Amino acid sequence: MPAAAVRRPVLLDPDRRPGYDALVRESHRLDLGTAIRAARRSCVLTPGSRRLRKNLLNLLIAAERWSEVPAAVPRRRIARQAPGRHPVDLTAALRRYAWLLEQQRRRAAEGWVPSRVEDVERRLSMTPEQLPAFRRPGPAPDVENHLLRHYAGFLNRLYQIDSPDIDRYDAAARDDGRFGARPVDLPGVGAATADSLQAAYFACRIRSLVPANGVVLEIGSGFGALASRLMAIRPDVTCIVTDLPANLVRTHVYLTSLYGDAVAGLWEDGEVPAAGQRALVVPPWRLAGLPLRVDLAVDATGFRHMDERNHAFYGETLRRLGTRRLFHVDREARPGRPDADTRIVPTSRHGILRNFEVRQSDTFAGEWVEVVAEARRPPPPVTAIRRALVASPADGRALQALLPAEEKRDPDAAIRAARRHCMIDPDRRVTWHNLQFLLRSNRRWDDLHDAIPRRANKLPPMHRLPVDLDAAVARYGRLMDQMDRRSGEGWTPSRIEGGKRRFPLDRDHLARFRRSEVSSGTQTFPDRPNEFPALDFGRFYPDLSPQERARVVPTLQGQYLGLLCRLYRCGSPGIDWYDAAARDDARFDPRTAELPRLGTVTAKSLQAAYYACRIVSLVPRNGTVLEIGGGFGMLASRLLAIRPDVTYVLTDLPVNMVLTHTYLASLYGDAVAGLWEDGDRPGPGQRALVVPPWRLAELPLQVDLAVNTMSFQHMDERNHAFYGDALRRLGTRRLYHLNREVPIAGWDTMDIPASQYGFMADYSVVETDDFDQKWVEVIAEARG
Repeated sequence: MPAAAVRRPVLLDPDRRPGYDALVRESHRLDLGTAIRAARRSCVLTPGSRRLRKNLLNLLIAAERWSEVPAAVPRRRIARQAPGRHPVDLTAALRRYAWLLEQQRRRAAEGWVPSRVEDVERRLSMTPEQLPAFRRPGPAPDVENHLLRHYAGFLNRLYQIDSPDIDRYDAAARDDGRFGARPVDLPGVGAATADSLQAAYFACRIRSLVPANGVVLEIGSGFGALASRLMAIRPDVTCIVTDLPANLVRTHVYLTSLYGDAVAGLWEDGEVPAAGQRALVVPPWRLAGLPLRVDLAVDATGFRHMDERNHAFYGETLRRLGTRRLFHVDREARPGRPDADTRIVPTSRHGILRNFEVRQSDTFAGEWVEVVAEARRPPPPVTAIRRALVASPADGRALQALLPAEEKRDPDAAIRAARRHCMIDPDRRVTWHNLQFLLRSNRRWDDLHDAIPRRANKLPPMHRLPVDLDAAVARYGRLMDQMDRRSGEGWTPSRIEGGKRRFPLDRDHLARFRRSEVSSGTQTFPDRPNEFPALDFGRFYPDLSPQERARVVPTLQGQYLGLLCRLYRCGSPGIDWYDAAARDDARFDPRTAELPRLGTVTAKSLQAAYYACRIVSLVPRNGTVLEIGGGFGMLASRLLAIRPDVTYVLTDLPVNMVLTHTYLASLYGDAVAGLWEDGDRPGPGQRALVVPPWRLAELPLQVDLAVNTMSFQHMDERNHAFYGDALRRLGTRRLYHLNREVPIAGWDTMDIPASQYGFMADYSVVETDDFDQKWVEVIAEARG
């Protein structure tokens, strides 16, 4: 393959796997040095493009230029507190080891014994001389190059999967050499070992998978390296570790030396953790009796040594502990040296996974597989379902339990029973919730439409006013120049949004922006086709084909009625406006669909109408709303129609501000103002104000409600700090936001989980609710 043929797909379209695979195969014939120089130039010219950066990293890895990888990975190095040094009673630890071995022998009948691979560790010698230096390694050739390769590989992987915690990796990767370890000084990191590099990767990988104040169970803890890193970067988490007796003792000794009394060994039946104890070392035979619910179970290359009997034991234990999520990395293929393989069961055949639904599965270093899975909910008996639905319709968990049992129940009988209850007691909301759930889970859309009590209020017709598109395009250029000049004032796009810096916005793309990639990030399927190439500005989105329309209409119907049900469940007064607000029109050329009994809609109009109806009662009369990340202004347009007394301020990236101003001006004309320059102030009757982020804090307004929908999730801590300060200066009284808590496998752009936003320290949460399992909806009041 000619070198040019390889460079073209890799450098111009770095997401094409065939191009990169071809490069790796042909690396011995390709001039990688030239390719790397070209990739570096591309990164300099477009510093915010993650795709180009990933391409450069792939080339450096292919060329085995390990020392250059760390400098090529954009990140902020977040420091961590220096590890503590607490005294440890090694004599007591040795006595505990002997006692644990005896306990293991006596309690073997309870289901747990070491696998045949691990049986050699049944009675490892552990002497007073060995325990203080249990990490002392044997001789290894070329240790520094080996560790540098590991460091570069783990750092590259965190960047490739868009990990929100890559900034914490360098600090977590350091090792202070306690218990005989021999760390090697790595440039840019400091002292590190193979154990510390791997443990830091796993800690950063799972940090965002654990909810606030969550519980993590690590099966096969080694000596506690992963637990120690996770506790350092997530001090709110409780870590439970379990392993063979020898490793339990090492883990307890190691963690105690770091965290002192915060570490507890729950060796005996009946022992429970005391207040402030965050690391719990527990023998396997005691796990199922713990009075805790596990949010995340972790296995880092430990399941592979176990046989089916061990998998069955741990599978049952995880079930009893109500484990919600599983992360594990294990071997699928045999390594290059068959004599070194200790794998008993391939990852894909682990019986433990029967109780989980895999959300993400990815190859790891060729022969390994990295898996993130969610717990399955077992179907309850039919009688229990009927009891939950008819007798206790307000029990949300019981209703959710109905879903997996859909094939094993009589939906018609349940629906008839629910209808009877609604007729007998029509004012009881929980009976309507029950009926709506049954109709929605059985896709009875027409019946569901009539089963949501509401009055269908009307809105004024949407005007079509002229807009100066040429002036808007010129404004975009000026805004981009302003953004570059004023970046030192604290606001710049997050690293995820850096690719939106210079969209080629012209008159044609602006006139049809809802069919163009200039609106990418503000629209989702089916408004934007999933298969459309990212940032392809050479064409517009095609019309929906008849086959696509046949698939899309039921999807939108389900979304419409699902959001309507949610408004009813929340008791939102705005529900009476939803039908009117959910309709869309043909302005700026969207891909619309027709829903029975509703009319012309898009996914965007359904979503924006929900937000508008959700917040309509949160704003006082003649109040001021600030929306951060307004997209192209559809939520604002709906709220202004429902609440003409409100003043609405919008801020976003330059391209989105131009789209917002254009869209709202087509609806409200002179009532829309762009406060672009310092000193600009709103005129009489101007109700929609589009303001650059760097001008927010100087506005002579007090904000009654700040709104953010699925935008904070793309921002990093620097952006959060900027907006948090702006909200304080504007005297913001209330906050509504809906953002991602759980990463989405494969394409995620989430930077920080919603539960960890720093600016929320200024607010007291009044209401928080799950939204489609991966997002959270929050209403909060300013403290004080």
